[in-house]
Order: sequence, then structure tokens, then C-alpha cells
Amino acid sequence: MDMKTLRVEALRRVIGSLSQKEFADQHDLDASYLSQILNGHRGLGEKAALNLEQKIGLAPGILVNPAGYGPNVIEGEFSRHEVIREQSPAYQAMLGSASPRAIAIIDKLARAAAKGKLTESDLVLLEGIAGLLEKANSEKP
Repeated sequence: MDMKTLRVEALRRVIGSLSQKEFADQHDLDASYLSQILNGHRGLGEKAALNLEQKIGLAPGILVNPAGYGPNVIEGEFSRHEVIREQSPAYQAMLGSASPRAIAIIDKLARAAAKGKLTESDLVLLEGIAGLLEKANSEKP
């Protein structure tokens, strides 16, 4: 199997059970672009794979060099949620009950934090929102 085919197969595993549209919406991707890649009408070269990795929030190399990860990527062991789940029990618990939109928002925040794009004032604001949500949920009957 050539590298571009390996990349497409790795991308399919990252998408998992989501529809192409759901996945595209969650990651602010153009659904038609994603469809073109998955249907073989557009190749997934190194630069495009690198851009997708960064936009999706994957560990470096999962799409650029899936052969370097061995069969684990092709067998689906390195989907974006699995990488995060291993790091956070709270995130793992959220996946079972949160809406797809809530998960997409948390994913975006996690990517921004991982890239160092959240300022101290952003963190203070997010902490305040989280506190209000916790308080509102504890007051529900």
C-alpha cells in the first residue's frame, strides 16, 4: 500500500463512526474537501496531511507518516478521542453523555490550549464559566 493510501486509511480510522459531515463540522473542515480525499478524487500528500493533523489536533505523524505508527493507526487504535481519553478520565466520562456539539467545543478548546493559544484572561473566563455551570448543575433538583 502506498503512503497516500495509508494516510487515507488512517484518516478513515480517525473519523471513526462519525459521518463525513459531522467530522467536518466538528473540525471546521470543508465537507466536500474531506469527501474528495476519502473518495480518491484528491490525494492526501504530506503537506495536506500535516495541515489536517494540526487542524484536527492529532499527534504529529499519525496522518503524515501512518506507516511509522505501524498497524495501530490502520486498526484504529489512535483515533483522536482515544489519544485524549487516555489523558483525561473526565473527558472519557463526557464522551458517554455529552452532545456532539459540546464535544466539538471541548475539542476546540483542548487544541487551542495545546497550541498555547489561550491567554491568562481566556483561562480566567473559562474557569468562571465552568464554575457557573457546576453551580447550576448542583442546584438542579
